[in-house]
Amino acid sequence: MVWTDAHCHLEHGVDAGGALQAELRLAAEAGVTRLVDVGTDQIRSRLAVAHAEASEREGAPVEVWATVGVHPHDAEQAAGSGWQWMESLLDGARTRRIVGVGECGLDYHYDHSPRAVQRSAFAAQIGLAHRY
Repeated sequence: MVWTDAHCHLEHGVDAGGALQAELRLAAEAGVTRLVDVGTDQIRSRLAVAHAEASEREGAPVEVWATVGVHPHDAEQAAGSGWQWMESLLDGARTRRIVGVGECGLDYHYDHSPRAVQRSAFAAQIGLAHRY
């Protein structure tokens, strides 16, 4: 049987002082064979891609794949920076172990970003997902 963690944030464990390889060993011990590290903003998306590339390069015990995207909470912050950074990551998606666009969507419960900005960011990311 193959276990895939389809949505995780490795930066939480790594930022807390753990090394990437140690986190991946824990996942392997739990029976996970692959996981998808989900980007939520530009920095975390780049970090997710770096984790995926490092896991492949270093022969990690778990396959790591990445997504790039902007969480709706961060949509207002992302709106001013444009989407070129995401396009540059997605241009190399096949060789960089990127399997999706996200974390994206709408979050009208907390409204950390205005709803119109969330809708615009969501539409932009869906457009990128279709293109790539």
